[in-house]
Amino acid sequence: MFIDRDDILNLYVVANLPLPDAALTPTSDPWDMPTHTNRHFRNARLRIHRASRRSVQVLYKEHGYGTFMKIAIAALMLSASIAGITAAAQAQADCGDPGQDPCTGPVPTVDEVVGIMQQLTDPNTPAANKGNIVTPGFTPEEAGTIDDHLHRMDGYTLPLNFIVTNIQPAPDNFAGATVATNGRIGLRSWSPPGPIVLANEGGRWKLTHHSAMSALDAYWYNTVRPVV
Repeated sequence: MFIDRDDILNLYVVANLPLPDAALTPTSDPWDMPTHTNRHFRNARLRIHRASRRSVQVLYKEHGYGTFMKIAIAALMLSASIAGITAAAQAQADCGDPGQDPCTGPVPTVDEVVGIMQQLTDPNTPAANKGNIVTPGFTPEEAGTIDDHLHRMDGYTLPLNFIVTNIQPAPDNFAGATVATNGRIGLRSWSPPGPIVLANEGGRWKLTHHSAMSALDAYWYNTVRPVV
């Protein structure tokens, strides 16, 4: 069986291990955003995005939801540790894996998740004001790029229809879900089922920063990518 470089890096994400220094090579950001001063954060986010968008669907199909959510939680832990969210980075999944009890706890409803995704992609609300649905909120640089992209998508690929499934509790007031999209522009509005992670903060569900950026990245890519 042949395993390429991306597959090997994805295994680091699944196992929640730090990426080797040799893997942290400079790369262009698909959002064409200003270069992050922290190259480790930039490259790790791209590696996590590739894992969630390229490999998770295959793992979900072959190994079931337990493996699927393990990747989502591993991505959360890695991005949280890089961003300096110590409490989240130290959390350990002690449920949901084979041989362990199912995770229990509160979860958002389908309508709540759909509402969050609709607010996330609403071009009429500045991204800087979306801290009520994204944690942590967007930086000024991120917000400027997000606003530009959403306004360019408005009336074309937006609004999107969100299909939310597989909402599951996770440790430490987190929850996971699967989100896909479709719309009136065919392939440009379509995205395959992918994982998102939500955090319950004071009784309010918010999308993690990594999940928000990965979703917006995918929706923008679908809008501008060449269709063969």
